[in-house]
Amino acid sequence: MKPDIGSIVDLLHRCAYASLATNARDLSGYPFLSVLPVVLDERHCPILLISDLAEHTRNLRSDARASLLLFDPGTNDLQAGARLTLIGEIRPFAAGPALIERYLRYQPKAERLLCLGDFHFFRMHLQRLRFIGGFGHMGWLDGDALELLEPVSLTAEGALLAELSARVRPGPKLLGVDRWGFDLDVRGARRRISLASSPVADDGLADAIMAALETEEESAPPDGGAREPQ
Repeated sequence: MKPDIGSIVDLLHRCAYASLATNARDLSGYPFLSVLPVVLDERHCPILLISDLAEHTRNLRSDARASLLLFDPGTNDLQAGARLTLIGEIRPFAAGPALIERYLRYQPKAERLLCLGDFHFFRMHLQRLRFIGGFGHMGWLDGDALELLEPVSLTAEGALLAELSARVRPGPKLLGVDRWGFDLDVRGARRRISLASSPVADDGLADAIMAALETEEESAPPDGGAREPQ
């Protein structure tokens, strides 16, 4: 069964952290597991900011082949919850100012790491994805499934966030937007709001986000606080 790409995008954006499996440099043939923050670029591909001193960084510089595991952060039943395994190569790259700004919106504490000089950005180039969304809802997708989705460019996202910030009431902070939904910071935790089962066009994106935010506000607790992140 071919997984629904919208469910994959939704899960990717709900996960602030991932487990990373690299090939151990000093123990050839053995996997090395670690956990770290993950942010997506405009094409929903994972971006990592990692130190030269980290064991997984040394492993990746020796062998770029790796895997990331993400699972539903809101589930109480891990076996029944959604999870996603990404397989590909993770390579260093020079991030531009707009992408760094996006990364820091999601991971503001990383700003001090950039000042240290030994942290660098790595991007995952996907080969295959394995998604499990529940019983009978699972399957493989080729790595280009995400790259083929039409993105909201970083420039367009910046302009849209500026427009929305002038229209919305004070509350949860908008982190990023895409054609499938948007991400909020709610009291330090990430919350994903899906817009539709299919991507929203440019001319309808701002209004769709505003409508979703109004719905969220109406469903907030009576004391005026935000609902718990999902």
